[in-house]
Amino acid sequence: VKLRKEADFHFCGFLVPGLIQQEENRSIGIIHHIDADRGYGFVTVREGLALSDLRTDIFLHINDLQSEGRPMNMARFIDMKSRENLVEFELQEQPNGRVRAINAKPFGE
Repeated sequence: VKLRKEADFHFCGFLVPGLIQQEENRSIGIIHHIDADRGYGFVTVREGLALSDLRTDIFLHINDLQSEGRPMNMARFIDMKSRENLVEFELQEQPNGRVRAINAKPFGE
């Protein structure tokens, strides 16, 4: 069942760039890992249609995630992973070359 759910997200179109109308310079992804002790997670994003266009290294800190205009609490953050919710965010390149999700919110809010 879990594999089926992941396949649905990856191939149903939610992660295909441009398929779902969204604000400019924003991406849609799935939180696939959460470290509850440290308050961060990683997001999977599809940047194109090729298999190699899947990024799984986008860092997301709980302080960069809001729900209904308020900072996200840890219980809700953890629950988002267990339900594999979609998140919408902006990408910010860090000085070390890594990418971070900022101004994030649950998709559809």
